[in-house]
Order: sequence, then C-alpha cells, then structure tokens
Amino acid sequence: MTLSNAARRACVALCLATALGVGSPAYADVIRVSYGGTLTDVSGAKLDDFFGAGNVPVLNGSFTGGFDFAWGTPDGNPDPNLAVFSGGNSQFKVDFGAGRLFTQVAGYNHGEVGNNVSGPFQTHDIWTAYGQVGNGKGYQYAETGVVFLSFVLTALANDGFPTSLDLSLFEDANCGDTQDDGVFCARDMEFHAKQFLGQDPSDIYGDVDIYGRITELVIERIPDSTVPEPATLALTAAALLALGPRRRPR
Repeated sequence: MTLSNAARRACVALCLATALGVGSPAYADVIRVSYGGTLTDVSGAKLDDFFGAGNVPVLNGSFTGGFDFAWGTPDGNPDPNLAVFSGGNSQFKVDFGAGRLFTQVAGYNHGEVGNNVSGPFQTHDIWTAYGQVGNGKGYQYAETGVVFLSFVLTALANDGFPTSLDLSLFEDANCGDTQDDGVFCARDMEFHAKQFLGQDPSDIYGDVDIYGRITELVIERIPDSTVPEPATLALTAAALLALGPRRRPR
C-alpha cells in the first residue's frame, strides 16, 4: 500500500506527537529522602508473632529507610503555615536488616509540612510523612514514616516540601525548655503494625511499635528521566520510516 503525501504527513505528526508526549501529562522531578539511624524503642504485644521468635529488632540496633515525593504535588490545605501532601509520597521502605525489609504497597500515604504552626503546645516547625507498607503476616495494617519536630522556628523555611534539613535543629538541646510541655524535639523513624484494627482506623498502636532516632539524612532531587521507553522508540521509528525515500514514479 502506498501512502499519499497527506497521509504520510499525518502519520509523521501523529507518531512524533505521541512519542514526544504532546498532550500527555508532564512528569515531575522526584525528591528522594533517605535516612538511617539507631532504634530507640521496640515494644508491642505481638513482636514475636510479627517478626518471629528470635528475629525481633533489638534496642540500639540500626535501621535504614526512605521514600520518594513527587515534586509539584499540590498542597491540599489552604492554611499558609501547614501544607498537606496526601498522595504525593511513594516508595516508603524501612529495613531492620536480616531480611526484615518492608516496602510500600498500594495504599494510604500522607505528608505534612508546617512552619510556625500553633498547636496544643508551643509554636513549632514540623515535617511528617508516612505510608502503608506490606507485611506478609496477615496483619491488617502496617506503616512506616518520619517525624521531624522543632521549636526552632527557622528549622523549616516555609511549608513547602524540604529539599534540605539541618538535623541539629531537631535536637532537644537546641529546642529550648520543652520539658514543661511534655513534648520534645524529634527526628524519628516510626514503624507500626496492627493485627486487627479497632473501630478507630487511626488506632494502630499496641501490637508492634518501633521508633528510631535518625542520625543520617540525604535529600536529593532526581530530574524527570528523558530516556525514551521502547514504545516511544517504536513510534519515532515509524515516523522516520514514513519520512523515508519513495520510489520515483516511472
């Protein structure tokens, strides 16, 4: 079959537009957050059941973890001092070593960034992020995440997603007199698992509760990949073939 010039031009336009993503949603850069530290609390009524006897993470043991954030995720909260980023976080993971790795499943994730936020205690800066992870144990819910809390009101520049963080500003020694409030600065990893959720879906405590102090933190921005996928290459090839030489009419 021989294509007319008009048909060939239409094919080229369609193939190249599809290959180049014209009319498709733009992909955003990814902010990748990686951290590690030391376990400060390992508690719960079902630790042996969840991890297996002799395989429970130990106090002062180490952990690593992390998650991704889609740059450009809209703030879902009109409050100028507190941003809510539900749905923008992904790829949560925490690794306690010895095969005890938990990674995110398709499920709930949430993040908040607050600068000069008023609360039940003194004004503070806070960054929290957590997501649902798979457990393979038949438990109804497991999650991991981070909490960074400081009473130094310059710890976070604004309520945008942090692209850098000074961990020293989240130390109790640098947060003033907080003991009267019963609240301390935090730079914590959290992991919780619940075998059966109660009527309150936020009741995830009591079965497995693990906390760790974050001592290492890396935040990097990963540009959106421009490497073409196989389908893109095929469409580009089709367009180039349509532009290829034709036989001269006799």
